[in-house]
Amino acid sequence: MATKFVSTARGNDTTGDGSASNPWKTIGKAIGSGYTSWRDNAAANTLYIEPGLYREAVTLGASPTSSGPLTIRGDYDGAGFTAGGYGSAATGLVDWRAWTSDTADITGSCLAASSKNYVTVERIKFIGGHSGVGSCVDLTTSTNWTFTACEMIGGYTGGGICIQAVPTAGVALDMLVDGCVFFTIISSAPAIRTNSPFNASEWSLGVTVRNCVFQGAGFGVQAFCPTGGGISGGGIAIQSCSFVGVSRALDFYYTRTATITTYPCTIYGCNLMGTGMNAGTGAAVTSDGNNIATLTAYTNITGGAHDKTTLCPAINAGDWIVTATSPRPFGEPAAVSPIAGFGNYGTVPTVDVSGQDRPATAAAGALEVDTFDGGGGGGGGGGGSEVISKGASMGYSGDFGRGQLVVFPFHTADTLTSGVASVLRDDGVKGTAGVTLRVDQDSTTGRNAVAVDTGASSTFYLDGHDYEVSITGGTVGGDSAADLVGSFSIRNRPDPVKSTAIVTSGIKSVGG
Repeated sequence: MATKFVSTARGNDTTGDGSASNPWKTIGKAIGSGYTSWRDNAAANTLYIEPGLYREAVTLGASPTSSGPLTIRGDYDGAGFTAGGYGSAATGLVDWRAWTSDTADITGSCLAASSKNYVTVERIKFIGGHSGVGSCVDLTTSTNWTFTACEMIGGYTGGGICIQAVPTAGVALDMLVDGCVFFTIISSAPAIRTNSPFNASEWSLGVTVRNCVFQGAGFGVQAFCPTGGGISGGGIAIQSCSFVGVSRALDFYYTRTATITTYPCTIYGCNLMGTGMNAGTGAAVTSDGNNIATLTAYTNITGGAHDKTTLCPAINAGDWIVTATSPRPFGEPAAVSPIAGFGNYGTVPTVDVSGQDRPATAAAGALEVDTFDGGGGGGGGGGGSEVISKGASMGYSGDFGRGQLVVFPFHTADTLTSGVASVLRDDGVKGTAGVTLRVDQDSTTGRNAVAVDTGASSTFYLDGHDYEVSITGGTVGGDSAADLVGSFSIRNRPDPVKSTAIVTSGIKSVGG
């Protein structure tokens, strides 16, 4: 196993050795066309990129293999550099732009690869150039690529594509795009485009796109096959994604006389706001469990039995402006929405695009759970995962969506034994089913979570109000927070002040 490091702020391509304390300056030096091989062909390899701005168009020179894959990871939390022995690791955004300055782009993509396989890209923001391909990532006859938790903004002339993949005819791409956010600027540019050559028989591209958010003027996902003879690749699976205002969520551009039957493209459990889906002559698309708010939901596609069309576009398009609260993700379902509590269809990811657990009754799309951030507070401290002292209080703020998992970022010190009695109540809202409250989110303590769940279906929501949350009673003992004694209650405060108070008693502190 080999690990190397890049830092635009501290690195040096001449004197650096790629270590955490003496990194290279550019990504191109580490893995570009002229790089000096450092990989282990018999084990996993990782390149950590320190937070900062990287103005590069890199052609991948490294040739990873199935036994020696390569991960290119934005070290947003500093964990990679810390593990590498560097004591002052930076945290923040890894910003990779195909621009030499903010008024002069580089002709080419941020990252281009031809016949390079087994690569994973994580936690990086890409901005494509406005000339040439205009892509963030451009892949030609490359297989087994994975993109996780990346942000991609396509260029505004040229191709303007975020990820373009050109497969070998008849060969699967085997590509996974998971938990990424895309923004396209020009209408002709898809966020993800597979540009399939002709093939004598039907074949699967083996592409999975899940838990992603698509915004902007272009297409979301486009399966493209130019005019001519032969048959295109199919087999693109889109699951639990959110498309907001894009030209088309799925565009299967296909003009063959041969009909795809064995490997259709599939789109399940997605949220389509202001956009529909299209298939060309002979193409095959299977749709089910999608929420669609647009005039023309389908072109050459039969809607699924669980699709919902002509919906009210009840999404968050700037609620924080009206309510003067903290910003929420654009395109997130509103608390009172026909989208919320819709159901699960297909292979549903266990978390939403923010990495939080999905609620028991999931909505369609990638944006499902409001972020609940710890604020300041007394007793156990503020923010992060905290240990609550007996009788301490902590302050938080945030709005909760219907049917979501509400997570308080603190854990109890020890088991509270005996029976469990739980009460969930909001004076302004009827019904409490489906809300789960979880205590003890610190996985390093070895303690189990305390969960109070009032039912399987959800009509209960907390939104735009202040709430007092209390844990009362109980007997301390043991090493695992398996039970909660007394009552756990939520109630609407009579005079909201836009904060949530967490008050505890009968819980022993072990620090914090």
